[in-house]
Amino acid sequence: MRLGIALACASVLAAAAAPARAEPQFPESKLVGPLLGIAWGNGHAAHPTLGVEGGIGLDEVIILNAGSTWRGGELFSYLELDGWFFLGATAGYGHGTRDGWQAVVGVWEPLPPKVLEGGCDDARVVAFSVGYRYTGLHELYFTAKYGDAWEPCWD
Repeated sequence: MRLGIALACASVLAAAAAPARAEPQFPESKLVGPLLGIAWGNGHAAHPTLGVEGGIGLDEVIILNAGSTWRGGELFSYLELDGWFFLGATAGYGHGTRDGWQAVVGVWEPLPPKVLEGGCDDARVVAFSVGYRYTGLHELYFTAKYGDAWEPCWD
């Protein structure tokens, strides 16, 4: 089962790093980047969290994310589905080297992305988000992800 999660994480991260397409197709967005945060609870003192997360999706509405974090002596790898409509919601499953299998549930909010190049229909962006999730431990986190996102034209 660990191998399955590792392969799923590698597949999502590889798709997030793939080159963009000119027209909107699934996945419409492919982003990857660092995750920084703080984790606490379950008998563990507050400690920093450092990791990497990547995702593919239909813009910010439905996103499949995979990642791994190092949190207080434990490697925690996960696969989650994130949905967004005014506020993001996270649901998934992960495995920690110390605490074993855990559900992943939380809330998050994207910050305005920084468009680096492109625009209508195809843009290279840095996307930011902040959130809270429970993974057997409470986590507050910040992500900055780089990649391609299909941007609709609103004119």
